[in-house]
Amino acid sequence: MKNDERHSRFTRTAQYGELVEARFLFEALKRQLIVSRPFNGSYYFDFVVCDLAGNVFKKVQVKGVQLRNGRHNGYCIKLRKPNGTNHFNDADLIFACFIEPHQCWYIIPATAVKSTSSVRLYPDRKQGVGYYEKYKEDWWSLVDEKSYFIESDEG
Repeated sequence: MKNDERHSRFTRTAQYGELVEARFLFEALKRQLIVSRPFNGSYYFDFVVCDLAGNVFKKVQVKGVQLRNGRHNGYCIKLRKPNGTNHFNDADLIFACFIEPHQCWYIIPATAVKSTSSVRLYPDRKQGVGYYEKYKEDWWSLVDEKSYFIESDEG
């Protein structure tokens, strides 16, 4: 295990989850998305994101993983809550999955997950290998592409 890997691991799941949510917030703001957070933590999503025009609102559940699943040589992310509930039929829900060792995001619509309880991601494989690889760094799924770009030559 490399020193940087050992020091980046968190012993508390909640602490790691907060870090991954902060990373998502940074990445979304960097892409000029508008991000809101519910006041209480009882919802099945962490953020509401919309484009600058305010046309598209998506609920985002942020997930993160630090370790590879040795059995499948990929990264497994559980999407169901501990009580077994899921919201895969919610067309406005997006799973934002962060793979820490590769510093990459998968922006996966809930409707693409179907009814499985987890997804396996393979960020070090070639594009197109693996069902969810088409969602790697797919930040466009959070916005309406037609209204996303606005003129920035105002000054």
